This record gives sequence, C-alpha cells and structure tokens, in this order.
Amino acid sequence: MARNPGDFEARMRLGTACDELGRSDEAIENFEAAVRIRPREVSPRSMLAEAYWHVGEIDKALETIRAGIELDPENTDLWGMEGAILAANRRYDEAIAVFRKAIDANPGDDLLRMGLARALDESGDNEAATAEYEKIEKLDPGDPGIKLRIATRMIGRDDFEAAAVKLREAIRLDDTDPDLYRTLGSALGLKGDYEGAVNAYRRALRLEPKDAGLYAALGEVYQDWGKPDEAIRAYTRAYKLEPDDPDLMGDLSDLLIENGRPE
Repeated sequence: MARNPGDFEARMRLGTACDELGRSDEAIENFEAAVRIRPREVSPRSMLAEAYWHVGEIDKALETIRAGIELDPENTDLWGMEGAILAANRRYDEAIAVFRKAIDANPGDDLLRMGLARALDESGDNEAATAEYEKIEKLDPGDPGIKLRIATRMIGRDDFEAAAVKLREAIRLDDTDPDLYRTLGSALGLKGDYEGAVNAYRRALRLEPKDAGLYAALGEVYQDWGKPDEAIRAYTRAYKLEPDDPDLMGDLSDLLIENGRPE
C-alpha cells in the first residue's frame, strides 16, 4: 500500500499498477480513493470507469463517465469511452446517439467518427456505416484501413467493381498488407475476374506464405475458373498447412472425387 493513503498521486500510481496486474478490485479501490481526494479532476474518473468496465460493472462505469463529462463536457475521450461501452454491450441506439452528440461538438475528431461507424456497422446499418467510413476517408485519405472497410461493405452489397477500385487505392498506399490483396482476390473472384483474383491471392501468399486460408481461397477461384488441377494443388497446400482442419479435408476430398482422382 502507499505510505500516505491520502496522497492522490500515490493512489493513481497504485491503481494503475494493480490494473495492469489484473488486480481489478484493488485498482477500483485506489481510483475511488483518488476521486474522493480530487472530486473535480477527470483523470481518476476515467481510470475508474475503465476499471469498472473490466470487471463488468457496466452501470457503474457509465455513471462514472457521465460524472466526468459533467465536469469536462469537451473531453472527447470520455464521450468515446461511453459510446464504446454501450456498443460493446449491444446498446447500439444509445451508443450511436452518444457518438453523434460528441461529433456535433467535435466534427473533426476521426476517432469519434470511427466509433460511430463501428457502432452502426455492428447494429447492422451497413449503409449508414459506409457513409461514416467515407466521411472518415475524406478526413484521412491516406489511411488504407478505412478504404478496406469501405471496400468490404461494397462487396457486401455486390458492388465488386467499386470494391476492387477502392482496394487498389489502398494497395497503392500500402502494398505490404496481405488483407488488402486477400479482399481484392475475393472481390475479383465474385466479379468473375478469375485471373485477377488468382494474381491478388498470389500476391497475398508472397506476404503470408503459410496461410492455409489463402491457399483454400485460391483453390476455390481455380475451381470456379474450371481449372481442377490447379485447384487440387492449392487445396493440397492448404491441407498440408492445416491437416487437422475438417473443412479443408472435406473440400479436398470432394474435389478429388469430383475429378476422378484417388484420395
């Protein structure tokens, strides 16, 4: 324990240390003490709310955050935490309202917009989520991750050509992310551009050569393209990487049987 239990800084240090060690009850005890010592300071309330969240005390976490917001209405971290807690507990309507209110006061805060987009996404409102991701993209056009999220939603509404364009924009920004090539392969395959899909998956495999899922996706494209020999080779590579995966075993077995090959 701290030598002087009434010392604010000591309580904050001890609470943080306990939180990092997973000793949540002790962390809460010390952050509560810090709040009592400096009731008009926001930082201990933020730490206390997060500790409550870690132990599943959602109502206490929200109550603590809202008390902090009353002290500092312009603190976007608190608004963001409130929205994140609500969304994590599937209280999407409340989370969306919180994020929108915070964005009204801070329209240039891309972290709040990201929180809103994710809440909309998780709530199933794909159209509104896509619109928010596009707003974030305008704020930060150099972020390939945002372009990937937008492209994923384009694929979800069967707009494969637009998704491919967006993914190529992302790849120009970062050609080292296998997920960009993976998703491009998916978009092109669904579009019927099998050659383009194969090239995208092969680029992804250069970056992740031991990814069984990529070999399986490549095999599926070859199968759709009417190239069974290449499909069998790709599925075989996938199976060798993940021999305990029953889905891969079944897919390879079915493909061999369909093409009159011995298993």
